Amino acid sequence: SGTIISNADEGKTITLAKGAVAYLQLGTQLRWGDPTVTGNAVTVSPAGGADPATGSKWTIAAVATGQATIRDSGGPICPTGPMIACPMFIEEFVVTVDVV
Repeated sequence: SGTIISNADEGKTITLAKGAVAYLQLGTQLRWGDPTVTGNAVTVSPAGGADPATGSKWTIAAVATGQATIRDSGGPICPTGPMIACPMFIEEFVVTVDVV
């Protein structure tokens, strides 16, 4: 098992040891895109796709000492059909990872 980084960690800095594995798990309330990474300290890859109970999940590998920023954005999950209103907004998720 590894550290779980979730929506509750938005805006925080997480410290991981080099070689550690963590998981980014964003909730089911929004449709999340694929996260992007700035910096070379971590890599992010899909971890088996979206789980209906827990949402989208990615594996974060701490590959080098330093700092990286992980960003993602999510939008509403809207029903389809004629005359169905859907709110239009984007929620941003940003977390900084320090690898030591």
